[in-house]
Amino acid sequence: MTSKCHSEELLQSVSFVAFITLFSIFSVISCLSPHPAISVQENRALAPFPKLHTASKDITKFPSAFEQFYNDRFPIRLPLISTKNYLAYKLFNSSSNPLVNIGQQDWLFYNSYGILPAQLNTQPFTDRELQAWVGDLRARKSFCDAHGIKFILVLAPEKGTMYPEFLPTGWKRRDGVSRLEQLQNYLHENTDIDFVDAKSLLSSEKQQGHKIYHSNDTHWNQRSAFLVSQEILAHLHKVLPSIAPVPNSDLLDGHDTFTGDLAKMLGLQNVLRDESPSIVARTPSKAVPANSQLAVMGSDQPAFASRLPNSTLPQALVLRDSFFTYLTAPLSEHFSYTEFQWTNHFQPEPIVGVKPDVLINEIAERHLYEEFHEHVPQFAVTPSVVPTNTICNFGNKFQLVNLKSENTYDGMVLKLTWRSKQPVELNYIVGLQCLNAQGKLTGGSDYEPDILHRSVPANSEWIDTVHIAGREFRDATTLGLLVYQQGKDPLTCSMPGSIWDKRFEISLSDLTPDSLSTAQIAEGGSTKRL
Repeated sequence: MTSKCHSEELLQSVSFVAFITLFSIFSVISCLSPHPAISVQENRALAPFPKLHTASKDITKFPSAFEQFYNDRFPIRLPLISTKNYLAYKLFNSSSNPLVNIGQQDWLFYNSYGILPAQLNTQPFTDRELQAWVGDLRARKSFCDAHGIKFILVLAPEKGTMYPEFLPTGWKRRDGVSRLEQLQNYLHENTDIDFVDAKSLLSSEKQQGHKIYHSNDTHWNQRSAFLVSQEILAHLHKVLPSIAPVPNSDLLDGHDTFTGDLAKMLGLQNVLRDESPSIVARTPSKAVPANSQLAVMGSDQPAFASRLPNSTLPQALVLRDSFFTYLTAPLSEHFSYTEFQWTNHFQPEPIVGVKPDVLINEIAERHLYEEFHEHVPQFAVTPSVVPTNTICNFGNKFQLVNLKSENTYDGMVLKLTWRSKQPVELNYIVGLQCLNAQGKLTGGSDYEPDILHRSVPANSEWIDTVHIAGREFRDATTLGLLVYQQGKDPLTCSMPGSIWDKRFEISLSDLTPDSLSTAQIAEGGSTKRL
């Protein structure tokens, strides 16, 4: 009996040691094996291997950092997560991922960024927010007009906007006009900005019984995307006859089995499959990858381009996000060159470098809940015949005639109205400096009034819209402003009735959404000489 017990204990010990050894080997292999930087299931970046330096503070942080690294590469980690999520879904109809919510009839909804307020319509635009968006879009179109580029806007509605009846229990969509509708209504009634009303298009499709979004994904399905691409082409056909939608006779309907991003985030991609309708053209694809130098726009995802061999069709630049994933293929068939940049930013210099005939700017509804302010000069190139008050003169070249500010969630937006005192090339740099009470620099933002260095006649006026991040204002009490050329001294700064040197200054407390008046400056309480 004793011998038998001893054998059993030995067997258990050997089995335990073997298990620990094998598990350790698998752990080492798992840690050394290549892993994607992003976990699709959790929609987050995996912890990197911690750097170990000689400094004691780094050594003390190493154990916890390594623990995070190891936890993200634990053997069979993903199958365990999937099993846990499956049980939660099947037994309790709940999600173990806080970014994914289960709605009615097993529809999944994303709960992150600006998506929740967009889907619930909880925060309509204020007048200031609406005007800020309209102003930026107008500036984008004006810039494109000045360079012979056709500008077209596409606003992509969120899934909850189109399917409020499937929202999760406890999610109630507010009645009334949404931000997307506010913006589109204003653009339609007050501007000449050409935009594709994807919401109305897809609402009509839904009323006809078509499924327009994936049940297990954040985005519209392939059929809806193709219809949006057709609408874009129809808009462009009005001004560019060589571009036209694909005739209905050349289209084929189909169905695909689809695995959505939300299903992957739950680890249930093999459980929550979606039958997705599709539309394809009968003619084979002719577009091929373009081996060209792509513009650098700080895209969130790699940029890419396509071309049609031996084509004389116009060229296009597409500023997009994830909603345009399905549209890249059908759009590529209608331009000699199409460049796709995953970004919401409008950067004049790279755009001009691409030399597009068409710029398609797609923005998802969720991004309407963010602030975006970029420096796209708004020009009134025709010389002004109306005398303008002057806040400050810079040499014999420029006058600052108006200054407004708007606080944003992440800093401040300045709108500076300038006037040329003589014919001048706008190859100057404006330096915006944040200063503390001791006059020391704490941050700032330099920009060029016009990166294309256009020449303007005397008395021309233009508005610069510049965003300064909140981190630049730490401990700052004053904003300073200089005008200079690279490698040269700043222009002399002068004030009516005062003697100035190089920099105009104003207390941050005096910056308001209202115009800064000449009288306020002349009182001397808001500014000071260096």
